Amino acid sequence: MKNIDNTKQTIMKNLAWPQHWQASVKNKSAWEIAQSTTFPARKNEDWKWIHFQHLDLEELSVEKPVITVLSSANQYDKVIRADRKNNLFIKLNTDTFSALNAALSEELCCVYIPADTQKTDLIHLKINFDACSSVANTRAIIQLEKGAQAKLLLELETETHSDLQALLNFQLEIRLEEAARLELMEVQNLGEHVSYISREYAQVQSNAHLNWTYIGLGSRVAKSFITVDLLGTGAETLMNGAYFSGSGQMIDLDTQQNHLAPQAHSDLLYKGAAIGSGKAIWEGMIYVDPIAQQTDSYQSNRNLILDDRAEIKTIPGLEINANDVSCSHGATVGRLNDDELFYSQSRGIPVREAEKIILEGFFEDVLRKSGNEEMTKKLITQIFEKYDRNHQ
Repeated sequence: MKNIDNTKQTIMKNLAWPQHWQASVKNKSAWEIAQSTTFPARKNEDWKWIHFQHLDLEELSVEKPVITVLSSANQYDKVIRADRKNNLFIKLNTDTFSALNAALSEELCCVYIPADTQKTDLIHLKINFDACSSVANTRAIIQLEKGAQAKLLLELETETHSDLQALLNFQLEIRLEEAARLELMEVQNLGEHVSYISREYAQVQSNAHLNWTYIGLGSRVAKSFITVDLLGTGAETLMNGAYFSGSGQMIDLDTQQNHLAPQAHSDLLYKGAAIGSGKAIWEGMIYVDPIAQQTDSYQSNRNLILDDRAEIKTIPGLEINANDVSCSHGATVGRLNDDELFYSQSRGIPVREAEKIILEGFFEDVLRKSGNEEMTKKLITQIFEKYDRNHQ
């Protein structure tokens, strides 16, 4: 049985995963699930705003991504590898992309911090692939045991090959045991010809703290599911995000804050901008379980449109099943402030430079929440470069 949708309304141009990929299969049962599970249809709520009709899967060869761990943390790699087949959050049957990831993933990028260990140096993970008419699948797991602390930078990057196409299928699992603390900055800066699909999932136990800053600047088309489960009393997550879409790009982010235990706290702030013909979608949900009394949760999404051709959609949501909670959300889509631009120009600042100053101020508070000043400066420079490219 093939994963063919006879309505021909899938999000993909092709109707099945290519047979020539089978030579690279590492997990035959996962490959069979991937082949027998249909691609999502456009009428599926999770995929309604995005598609990959430009992508011809038959032209792609399977590539092994290069994973670099710039830390001694990989000395614990074997501990995770030993149980990864039986202890994964993201199951093979989640969707065809999850099954494909399991079927073709050759390496697992793992960071494991033992109980009560404090990693004071930054752990820097890089995932890179050539992205020259190729597909890559990889997975990362970050696990902090009870009382452990760590700071981590995860970068996904490629060069841009404007005349080619590529696909990266990525999965991330984060496990924070009781009282663990993780400061995570994740940067998706793939080439602007790359199609990107990710499913990212964190579990936060009692009194654990996750500060997760997600940055989306690259790719041609990107769809990311970013989910946090708060599983114990006192669990806390701060979800910070920044995304900037330029001409020819579409970035679609789907965030979920799941309160599954009482007295937990979550706070989400995502900011986006679009320039040229860029498009961006953010859809967020706060879910509160009936047992999750005294939940404290908030989500905010702020957006700037920098061009008449640009489009941004923002879709916040709440599902509350407990009666003693504090939950709210807010979302805005606006344009640059004319008064601020006029004031800058009256002080002799050219309009484009004034717009870049405003753009920097707009994103800076989110970027600095990661605590990584060096990467914050680098990202501001990249945002300015994208702004300049889209004004040429």
